[in-house]
Amino acid sequence: MKPSNAALTHTSVFKEPDALAQFEYGREYDGKPLRSPERRLMFAILIDAVECFQRYLLSHKRREQRLFLQAEAWIFGQEGQWLFSFENICEELRIEPDYLRSGLRRWRAQAQGPRKRAYEHPSMNLPHQRLRNSDIYV
Repeated sequence: MKPSNAALTHTSVFKEPDALAQFEYGREYDGKPLRSPERRLMFAILIDAVECFQRYLLSHKRREQRLFLQAEAWIFGQEGQWLFSFENICEELRIEPDYLRSGLRRWRAQAQGPRKRAYEHPSMNLPHQRLRNSDIYV
């Protein structure tokens, strides 16, 4: 899945997924690496859902919005009966589901919050006129 330019520009200011953390988690998991195909599949499902949630949060493309909504419904849903539900996968991987959900909620609030400039001079609120062939504003 290739993200749109809009999605990339909005999410590029946030941290990218940490590949090293995934490797270390796989190595340290319960004293056993994630060698079983079932655990690797569960881990891949979880990573894909979190990436879709973060990557497509601010997207305006219909397909990407659908992927975001599906990931959001899966992560925040309470379908504990299904074998590959969010809660069952987290339990199998020894991840606290409510902790991960709260972190994603905080991330979403920060991503959707107002954007502030690093430095905003008071004169930036005044109307400006650009001089021809110049980077000088009057």
